[in-house]
Amino acid sequence: LTMHGRHEEALATGARGVALARERLGPADRETLRLTLNHARQLWFDASMTRATPFYEQTLAGYRTELAALPASAAPTYRSGLRSWIGTVASELTRLYWFNRTNLAPGDVPDQRDRAFEVAQLAHPSSSAEAISESVAQAIASRRGQGAAFDAWSQARTALAALDADIA
Repeated sequence: LTMHGRHEEALATGARGVALARERLGPADRETLRLTLNHARQLWFDASMTRATPFYEQTLAGYRTELAALPASAAPTYRSGLRSWIGTVASELTRLYWFNRTNLAPGDVPDQRDRAFEVAQLAHPSSSAEAISESVAQAIASRRGQGAAFDAWSQARTALAALDADIA
């Protein structure tokens, strides 16, 4: 439909597909997540970054849930690939938040920077550097009077990464 210039119809069909997948397969099903991410990207490309945001958020949450539920016996390459995929989605969502922040509609709440920072924190530590430079994040936190909170987060992240390595 999109290739024939019928963008709104394609977006409506995509939304309907996501809703059906959620209903029949569940929100954390791999196929549901694939459809949700494809729909988010189509919205971003064709229509509205603001409309795409919740679909990106749902996709990231679903993949993070999958990663958290992986048994210890899961193949390391699968776990690594999933972490990489989470980093990709987190990076796209962070760019979306930054774009939305600089293109606020009248009446929008300028919380996009905080949301982007949160996504960067929730991404796997190796992906955080890709999603947003730690030095830039620290500067932003310091300017907002949150330098101590940022330092605490950084220490907690380092401890969590060490614990993750010990468990693996």
